[in-house]
Amino acid sequence: MSGRFILNRCAWTLSVAVALMVGPALGADPGSPGMQTELQRKVARLVAQLDAEKRSVRSAALESLLALGPGVLPLLPEERTLTSPATRDAVAEIRARLERESAIATLAASRMTLRGRFPLKEILERVTAQTGNRFDTAAIDSALLSREFQVDYESRPFWNAIDDLSKKAGLSYASDQKSQRLVLMPIGEASSRRELAVAESGSFRVAILSASLRPSFSESPKLLRIRWSLRAEPRLRPLYASIAARQFSASSDATAFKLLTPTAKWELSMGEGSQSLELDSDFEIPAKSPPKVVTFGGSFEVEMAAGPERFVFDDLASPRQDSRKFGGATVALQHVEFPPVGEKAGNAKIEISLVYDHGGPAFESYRTWMYHNEAYLETKNGRRLNPQPIISTRRQGDGSMAVEYNFADVQGTPRDDRFIYVAPTLITSVPVEFRFPRIPLARAAAEGMKR
Repeated sequence: MSGRFILNRCAWTLSVAVALMVGPALGADPGSPGMQTELQRKVARLVAQLDAEKRSVRSAALESLLALGPGVLPLLPEERTLTSPATRDAVAEIRARLERESAIATLAASRMTLRGRFPLKEILERVTAQTGNRFDTAAIDSALLSREFQVDYESRPFWNAIDDLSKKAGLSYASDQKSQRLVLMPIGEASSRRELAVAESGSFRVAILSASLRPSFSESPKLLRIRWSLRAEPRLRPLYASIAARQFSASSDATAFKLLTPTAKWELSMGEGSQSLELDSDFEIPAKSPPKVVTFGGSFEVEMAAGPERFVFDDLASPRQDSRKFGGATVALQHVEFPPVGEKAGNAKIEISLVYDHGGPAFESYRTWMYHNEAYLETKNGRRLNPQPIISTRRQGDGSMAVEYNFADVQGTPRDDRFIYVAPTLITSVPVEFRFPRIPLARAAAEGMKR
C-alpha cells in the first residue's frame, strides 16, 4: 500500500533550491568565463545603484541582486570596503538574506538521475555523488556489490530510489549512530518489519509500521494504536521533533476517532540523523463494528541544522580573540592552551563561542548537545586530530554558548596547527504533514496487549 505524504516545504522544494543556487542570470553555462565576467559586471552595476538618488532605483537594484540567488555571494563586495553607508547597509542585508536562502536550500530533498545496468557498488557511488548521502556496505559481500541491476531513475527522490534499489537487491537499511551513513545489509540479517504504508517525499521518509486494535481497560471503547516512523536523509542533521497529539487524527469513513491523550506533547531527539523516530499514536474506537481500515494523518515540526559551514582558525597563537561570521552564525576563538614548549606531546584545549543572530536553538541545558559540532585540529602536513569524547558547554552573558574541546597527543605549538569547527549557519523548523488512507488493521494477539 502506498500513502500520500505532504511536506510543507515552501522554500525547501528542490526547484526553488535550484533557482536560489543558480539564479536566472547565469544562463545555460554559468561556469564559462564569459558568463562569470558578465555576471560580475552586472553585480557591480547593481551594487552601484544601491546608492542612487531615487528610492525606486535603489529598491529595484536590491531586488535584482536578491533574485540572482546565493550563487552571487562571492561576488558581493565586503561591507568594510564600501564608503557609502546606504550601500554598506544594503549589501549587508542582501548578504544576510542570501546566506539564509543558501542554508535553507540545503534542506531540500535530493534527487538522482541514472538509467542503465550497473553494478550495485557503482549505483551507490553515483547516488552519493548526486545526493551527498553516504552508505555503509560492510555487511554486503563483494559478490552482491558486483552484481548488476537495472535502474531507471529520472530526477527520482532519494528515498524513493533507495527503496526501489533495496527491493531489487534484497537489502534492508538502518542509520549509523556515528557517521551519518545509511547502513545497508541483506534483508535476512535485518530485523526489519513489514511496513504497511510508506511515503517518500521531500527529505523525510514516513512509514506506518503497524496498526492494531487492542482492548482497553473497559469493554468499550477499544484502543487503536498506530505505530509510525520518521527518517531523514543521512546527509541532513535533524535535531528534534516537536509533536503534539492533538495534531494527529484517525478516522474510518465519516467517523473520526477520539485521541486517547489529546493534551500530550513530546520533544523527541532524532540523534542528529543517526536514528529514525518511532512513535505510537493512540485513539479510542467504539467497541461495536470496529473498522477494517483507517485513515491516519498529522503534522509536526522538525528542528533542523541547516547550511553547515567550515569555520577555520589558522592563527592559534594570536593573543587577540579571533572571530568568523557566516550567515546567522558567529564563531569566536576564545581560549587556546597547548602543551608547554619542549614537550614532545601533551594535551591541548580550545574554547570557542557560538551565537546565532536569529533562529538559534533555545538554551535549555538539555539541548547543549546541539552545539557539539564537528571539530578537529589539522597540522600543516595534513594530520587530523579529533577531540576527546567529553565536551563541555556553558552559557555566556552575551547570549552565546561557549564550547570547549580537548585534544590528546598534541605535538608542536599553536603555530603548527589550525582549528576547524563545522557549524550550521541556521537552525530552523521544517513543518511536516502527512496523510495515509486505508491502513489495514490487525487485532493484537492475546499476549503483548499491555500498554
